[in-house]
Amino acid sequence: MFIFDKNTVYSFWAKEHFKVYSYFCFMQRILLTFFLLLMNLWSLGQVYKGIVINQQTSEPVPFAAIRYEKQHGVMTDIDGNFIIASHHQIDSVHISSIGYHPRRVALVKPFTLIKLKPKIIALEEVIIVPGVNPALRLVKNVIEHRNENNPYKLERFSYRAYDKIIFYHQPRYAE
Repeated sequence: MFIFDKNTVYSFWAKEHFKVYSYFCFMQRILLTFFLLLMNLWSLGQVYKGIVINQQTSEPVPFAAIRYEKQHGVMTDIDGNFIIASHHQIDSVHISSIGYHPRRVALVKPFTLIKLKPKIIALEEVIIVPGVNPALRLVKNVIEHRNENNPYKLERFSYRAYDKIIFYHQPRYAE
């Protein structure tokens, strides 16, 4: 007959419990790692790069509007480059710019070269005749009324001053 004392039974139960607990923790880590990898792959999406150039001169077209998915869009930079990051597959884009015919183009990876055809518009003749410079009239008016508007001749005066500071940040794109 096999007799277990109290410590032997507890020791056996603790070892089995630890094995189950270890397996459960291991499976939790595997599932969490799989979930994080899946989320990371989903968030990457698609990245399309390209350049928009003039069809005749091969010069870049700056600030051309690029529309995709009917509601999203980007603009080319000063050198005609653009980057589109999307979670969905993009088949084609619509490009338009002032002075060029609009065009719909299929996107290809990794790089798309888009050529826009210039739109030539004939303007009517404009005749410029000499006249009185409005700045001279303004300066004469100021000189005539300088004694009336001299702040040192007034009992008191006040003014508001402000400084305007503009910050510009251009994000760096992953290449």
